[in-house]
Amino acid sequence: MNNEATLDVSHLEEIGFGTRAPIWWGQVGMMAIETTIFAILIAAYFYVRLGFSVWPPPNIAPPDLPLATVNTILLLVSCIPMYLGGEAGMQGKLGKAALMTALNALLALAFLITRAMELNRLNFKWSTDIYGSFVWTLLGLHTMHTIADTVESIVIIGILLSGRVGGKQQLGLKMDGLYWYWLTAIWIPLYLLIYVYPAITKYA
Repeated sequence: MNNEATLDVSHLEEIGFGTRAPIWWGQVGMMAIETTIFAILIAAYFYVRLGFSVWPPPNIAPPDLPLATVNTILLLVSCIPMYLGGEAGMQGKLGKAALMTALNALLALAFLITRAMELNRLNFKWSTDIYGSFVWTLLGLHTMHTIADTVESIVIIGILLSGRVGGKQQLGLKMDGLYWYWLTAIWIPLYLLIYVYPAITKYA
């Protein structure tokens, strides 16, 4: 005779959202690791900066501040449809969720096009000097993360349009938004470091 105690969990939801979802903790952990990488690069940037009396080094023009400002605005604005899309997805409004996610993806593509223009206008390469290496590395890392999340958003749009959406897909949409908010948040200190700080020190 088996007298082992059993627990009926049939009433529990199959999918947990927010902090109840293991993937949420995985996403947060990944963002923490990537934030640490950027923090180390920023710290190294200022450490190297201490060895120069002129920054950026002579014969190097600071990156284009107006263009970067436009790009920053694009990122900030793109968070609005991303949030609305996530909320619509949780409410089962798949059409609105797809529309808002598509709008976010369009703004992300506009951001990437503007970023390509920024990189093309730089008058230095990653191999020019240590300053160039820092700028290209920081911009390159952020750009790769942005491309990855934009592709993910496009895949999610396809899933939403197919109508095959359940708890796992809703959770994926929320995680896509969480990562996008991180991309936007991490860009603010990078924007200040790469564009605003050199402009101030160059013409101070």
